Amino acid sequence: MKMMGREVFAAALLAAFGTAAIAESGPEACAALEDEHKRKLCYDLAYKIRPLEPAKGEDQGKWEVSSTFSRIDDSETVFLLLDSNNSVDCGRYKQEPVSLILRCEENTTVMYYSANCHMASGYRGYGDVTYRLGSGKAQTVSMDVSSDKRAIGLWRGRQSIPVIKQMFENERMTVRMTPFGNSSITASFDIAGLESAIKPLRKACSW
Repeated sequence: MKMMGREVFAAALLAAFGTAAIAESGPEACAALEDEHKRKLCYDLAYKIRPLEPAKGEDQGKWEVSSTFSRIDDSETVFLLLDSNNSVDCGRYKQEPVSLILRCEENTTVMYYSANCHMASGYRGYGDVTYRLGSGKAQTVSMDVSSDKRAIGLWRGRQSIPVIKQMFENERMTVRMTPFGNSSITASFDIAGLESAIKPLRKACSW
């Protein structure tokens, strides 16, 4: 009965958002779902994703690691998900944590933040994201918004990989960004264990 209930709920969820639409837009669509459990279920069911367990003796911290396969070339798609320690307020939207997603898909590594906010980039400073690793100096990088305006990130490997590598030797990441028409928001992440957790992604994207 428990599994049947889960399947009924999943069917309702996918009907509400449209299986085809979710599949077309990629993991960003699931990451933008407000409810944490619905978001994870969306990943599981819409993409037939399987969780990847860390190798024996390795600590991947709070990172959730999963994989599936590309519908285009059958290559492995690996992504890591980590929610911020705090929730953020984007005015009329419900307060929720920010999700940090790292993904390898079809040999392209991306890094993006998904929030229950209307994001923007490309003008008036929108898209400038400031991040601080541990006790180091803050850095600012220009990011681009996703098509659904709910995520902002680095969508090419030459942009994302250098930032990801900076994260390896640190346990905390603090990020500040500005949603469209709102004050800036700040989110903190416990990124410990990333260098271990990201091994399947690095293997899939050959770096």
